[in-house]
Amino acid sequence: MKIGLVQNNILWENKQFNLSASKEFFKKAKNLKIDLLLFPELSFTGFTMNVEKLKEFDFSTITYIASLCKTYCINAGIGYIQGVDNDKKAKNNYAIISSTGDVLCNYSKIHPFSYGDESNHYIGGNEIFFSQINDITLSPFICYDLRFPEIFQIASKKCDLITVAANWPDARKDHWITLLKSRAIENQCYVAG
Repeated sequence: MKIGLVQNNILWENKQFNLSASKEFFKKAKNLKIDLLLFPELSFTGFTMNVEKLKEFDFSTITYIASLCKTYCINAGIGYIQGVDNDKKAKNNYAIISSTGDVLCNYSKIHPFSYGDESNHYIGGNEIFFSQINDITLSPFICYDLRFPEIFQIASKKCDLITVAANWPDARKDHWITLLKSRAIENQCYVAG
């Protein structure tokens, strides 16, 4: 499997512009014969706490990206803000979408980053998801989840690849690389992040 990791320079909280710009990544990925294109955490808004304004209930982000997946015949992983009924908070989600436009899994970040105020705006998830792409089973996690080895141990028993989407600060880049390598070594599993 050939994986492409996207680092997109977004316009802060401008979801429509950033979604439109994502088409260029799909075009490049198609030319490079990428099987799975992974975008970062909260891919089209940035790591925002402005959930009241940017959360969605209609899956519009998934619908748009699913159409690109079908058009370019590429699987993709994307982060977005999922609204929660009767709650001011939202969920920090990551969806894996197939090359046919089907949602293979829709993971909610289990561990919101409490030190960064995320837990005041986002509800943590409680389920590990698995999906199958090209005979490879994968499980997605998001950013701060990386600091909790237990969920990686659980996931590694069923999957070949664990993905970690993040908006990790450059100042802690060494932690990011070290933790990604650690999770791979501890669990004898491929980790992409």
